[in-house]
Amino acid sequence: MAVALAYWSNIEDVERLLTDLEKQHLPFAVARALTRAAYESRDAVRADIANRFTLRTRRAQQGVRVHAAKYRKGVPLGALQADVHTLDWYMEDQETGGLRGRTPSGHRRAVPTLHMRRGGTFQGKVKKRARSTLLETRAGTRKRKKKASAAPRPFLVRVSPQTEVIFVREGRGRLPILPLFVLTDRVRVRPRLGMDETTRDTMARRFGPLLVDSLRDALKGNRYKGEPRPMSNAALDHLSEHGGFGGPVAYALAR
Repeated sequence: MAVALAYWSNIEDVERLLTDLEKQHLPFAVARALTRAAYESRDAVRADIANRFTLRTRRAQQGVRVHAAKYRKGVPLGALQADVHTLDWYMEDQETGGLRGRTPSGHRRAVPTLHMRRGGTFQGKVKKRARSTLLETRAGTRKRKKKASAAPRPFLVRVSPQTEVIFVREGRGRLPILPLFVLTDRVRVRPRLGMDETTRDTMARRFGPLLVDSLRDALKGNRYKGEPRPMSNAALDHLSEHGGFGGPVAYALAR
């Protein structure tokens, strides 16, 4: 899944500020501004993931990457594009929502219950028996005192042909029991990632200033016959001091 950042028609608003010589630097400045905006969007998405999900590792955050925009001679400005994307297949439906079926190996999906989401834990490994829905094992060493408290005893109950639930006993008696996971053939995933929303917000705020700064840097690095020949543009200097272009900025987003 990727959110693409690209240019569109109102580039004329920028071109009117430039001389013919300065316009030669425009494609490189656009590519650089798109790339810098994409990296800022990536950082915003990574930071936002921590607010939207409970993370146990940084894998989902580190999986958000960028493809930089690259200009080649003859490529029209409208074809320049950078994108923010994720390497992880399981984050795609977190952005779009939908149904997730069984795992690639054919196992049912384990959905944690509210008890587990609140930080509940259990000991013991659930193993399968041939003729019973009761699946249990004891945790810890085999040598126990006769009256020592047994470890929690997780077991599996089939509640329908498509659904099973893993329970655990809270104490030594049969009751009470707590549900831990629901094993089901299909899980509905809510759209929670918000990559498109975060990227749009970052682009709307940052692309204009980044384009002005990229143009100014390109003019400062101008060379003539191999010799440095820096240039400046009063209009760009003014825009840089006042936060870039006002109003809608020349960019577009597409999945």
